[in-house]
Amino acid sequence: MKNNHLISVILPIYNSENYILECLESIKIQTMQNFEVILIDDKSTDKSPEIINDYLKNNFYGKFKIIKNKSNIGITRSLNKAFKISDSKYIARIDADDINKPDRFEIQFKYLEKYKDIAIVGSNVEYIDKDSKFINHSDLPLNHIDIKSSLFLYNPMVHSSIFFRKKIFSKYPYNNKFITSQDYEMYCRIINSHKFANIKKSLVKFRLHNQSISSHKEKIQKKNSLCIQEKFYKHNFGNVFPSNSFKLFTNLFMSDYEEIIQNVSDLKKFFKDMLRFFIDLNKKIKNVQLEYLFLERLLIFSIYARGYKLFMLSLILRHFRIKILVSSIFNLFLKKAKNKFKS
Repeated sequence: MKNNHLISVILPIYNSENYILECLESIKIQTMQNFEVILIDDKSTDKSPEIINDYLKNNFYGKFKIIKNKSNIGITRSLNKAFKISDSKYIARIDADDINKPDRFEIQFKYLEKYKDIAIVGSNVEYIDKDSKFINHSDLPLNHIDIKSSLFLYNPMVHSSIFFRKKIFSKYPYNNKFITSQDYEMYCRIINSHKFANIKKSLVKFRLHNQSISSHKEKIQKKNSLCIQEKFYKHNFGNVFPSNSFKLFTNLFMSDYEEIIQNVSDLKKFFKDMLRFFIDLNKKIKNVQLEYLFLERLLIFSIYARGYKLFMLSLILRHFRIKILVSSIFNLFLKKAKNKFKS
């Protein structure tokens, strides 16, 4: 029998006993209550199954479905299984270690109801640590053009924040070949035919800890990101993909500055190659926001690249307009001040 829920909340878990209650509580207190929770347990070996069974039965009163995998099949295949049993109009993603803001579902639901041409909407997030203490705020591109431009270099959509139309997923499920970055691959596959957006307000608290997938499988994630970027680049431009440059760019846009310093023997050549490549890429993309972002990363990188500050500054002054440089420096100080105030 078809349900009457407008939203299916897709929640995969695997050994999530430390954080799952906070996540479930954040779903329970949503200002919009027309939802069901589809929870998929990927063969947990801790107390997660007992915790979720008790909580859901006592708090969601029939508004949930639990899928229990007979073996550990990974998050990508688990997500695909969960999506298939949803018959709601909308899908909301959340991970077991993250926390929804109380008005998240209501804000994203109203957004997609108002903007019929948008297929997927995400949001900015608050980064928190393992103890749920505030770390930082994200600053993601908001409109479709800026999001598409950013996809060439990094993933500008936080997976735990996305809210989208079920009919889109029915046509474009996750690619089971990707055990990480499955969302990034999906976005790059469909963004040329469907519009994306991010809401400026932070609607999710995104937890950073050493057991998270992004930390635990970082090397695989970087390899997958490069593969995704290559395919997206060739699909849009059709010319040779500069894989060596993109390897370094992946580190740059994931803020892995120390990794670059440790693995690049000639930093001056790296700066020149990186700048040359970005200028070439930006001629194709023609996106001002991406120019701001790239310059911001260079400015932050200059702090780590001791002994090269004057060299980098000369490159920046030669290739970037003063207006953009001043604005980028101002924005960096503003972000730092805001995060210090909210911490």
